[in-house]
Amino acid sequence: MANYTEHYQLHQWEPEDSFLRTDFNEDFAKIDGALGGKAEQSAVDTLAEQVAGKSELVTGSYTGDGEASRTIELGFSPKAVLLASGSGPINYNSSRYGGLALEGAEVNTDWESTSGEPVLRVVTGGFQVFYDYDEEVFSNSDRDRYHYLALR
Repeated sequence: MANYTEHYQLHQWEPEDSFLRTDFNEDFAKIDGALGGKAEQSAVDTLAEQVAGKSELVTGSYTGDGEASRTIELGFSPKAVLLASGSGPINYNSSRYGGLALEGAEVNTDWESTSGEPVLRVVTGGFQVFYDYDEEVFSNSDRDRYHYLALR
């Protein structure tokens, strides 16, 4: 008489056992069902990992405090930050209120180089904003409201 495996109750024949084709068919059906379930779970796990790895857009606002520089903490290091003043402008004439900053590519007062005064910078854990009246940098003006989009 055949014994059965512990987990799937598949047949385990002894040398003197006789067996039927239906025994094999039952075993193959059990194996197919088990592998199918594993494949489905594996696909779900893979999809969950892919979704978790996708970028997430975070929005928010802050009120400037007039300090020369300030870090806005997000709890993550963004890939990009888009910043505008509460009334909408990113810049007006030569005044800078925000812009689009990327990792390693800050917004500054000189559009043609990276040597200008900083306006917006991506940093570990968030982004930095600045205030310098003489250089017309206003991403942290006292009591002004700002809105941002940060890409996780």
